[in-house]
Amino acid sequence: MNAHDSTLRPEARRAWSGRLRARLATLSRSALREGATDVLAFGVALLAAALAALLLGSLHGCGGGVGIEGTGSSYASGPITGYGSIIVNGVHFDEGTASVSDDDGLPLERSQLALGMVVQVQAGAITATADGTQVATASSVRTSRTLVGPPQVSAGGQLSVLGQVVSIGSATVLDASFTRGLASIAQAGVIEVYGDYDSTSASVLATRIAPAAAGSSYSVRGPVSAIDFARQTCTIGSQTYSLSSTSGLSDGTVVKLALQGSIDGNGRWQTSGQKTDSSLPGRSGAVVELQGLVSSMSSATRFVVDGVTVDSSAATVSGSVQRGSRVEVKGTVQNNVLQASRVEVDSDSQARSFELRGTVASIDRATLSMVVQVAGRSTVVSLARSDLVFERGALADLAAGVGLRVTGQLAADGRVLEATRIRIGN
Repeated sequence: MNAHDSTLRPEARRAWSGRLRARLATLSRSALREGATDVLAFGVALLAAALAALLLGSLHGCGGGVGIEGTGSSYASGPITGYGSIIVNGVHFDEGTASVSDDDGLPLERSQLALGMVVQVQAGAITATADGTQVATASSVRTSRTLVGPPQVSAGGQLSVLGQVVSIGSATVLDASFTRGLASIAQAGVIEVYGDYDSTSASVLATRIAPAAAGSSYSVRGPVSAIDFARQTCTIGSQTYSLSSTSGLSDGTVVKLALQGSIDGNGRWQTSGQKTDSSLPGRSGAVVELQGLVSSMSSATRFVVDGVTVDSSAATVSGSVQRGSRVEVKGTVQNNVLQASRVEVDSDSQARSFELRGTVASIDRATLSMVVQVAGRSTVVSLARSDLVFERGALADLAAGVGLRVTGQLAADGRVLEATRIRIGN
């Protein structure tokens, strides 16, 4: 690997090239000042400098990782799509030493982080390993729930929580305890829903649904609209809420409301607490990886995702950005605006991919299934797909204790991961 390796971005190559030119220029001036006449010696010195620079670039690219976004900090917001360091928006964040908490600030165990949970990650610089994997070390991980409340399932099979319609799709992870799908969810006392508000349908597109911890209070999180400053009310999704204050709020501001659990005579939910809940790290220059739904657009290159204003005028855009589109945005924060360098629109026809890097806890060859364990988390994996590919090893090599990397998609029940690719050994 060298400075022209494909894992290095153009800015990294320019920086490397600049350092090399500066070093050669310094050597040249030094040689001229000292009246060097030995052309061969001077050439050897230049060659040594070039080789040293190449070696340094190679070590950065093949060893601990080369910085793909410079030095400093990074921030990511989106659903967890893998373990073995948690994966958020394609970046593997090592959360081994990070502080982990929920959106109320209560501490969580690392093992409580689960697939489909929407999290906000503060981390160091994002780097690339030898195989191109993007990695960073997390300093904090915070979960971000959209709804916490009692479920209701209509005769037609429509799930709602606190009056908000919840849509379950192919990328919605259901907790392992929901063995009968909606029937199990309907019998749960209080559930927590992770996901995004879809402004086009006034519903929540769930990324994960699970039982809430005992004693959890009702809450809702989302972008406000239809603010009535006189009556101190706003709308989130399809529901109207009474607020303690509308100061500082504007359409699109993301808030978290703690609810009293009852509706007043005007059909409005009463709140017991409120706070703004930005998906930005709050400092300029931070590298941000953001995933969510486009809630509004003021122009073709300026739109809002989870309350964050995105400027894509200088970005590489893949797909057509529209209101309601699910997008992944990468860029840097400048004056509370995410200046995007890349925007990717997720296709609804493409199922979300999940990844596990762990060990086989058990395997059942009769049912072609196994349990993979990663840092205290267990996931049931199906081996039954006809398109399953072994990148290294074979089905016969799978046994308890074997390390592996699994890539797959959710089964129709939302609880089992159907493996599409397995690599024996991490």
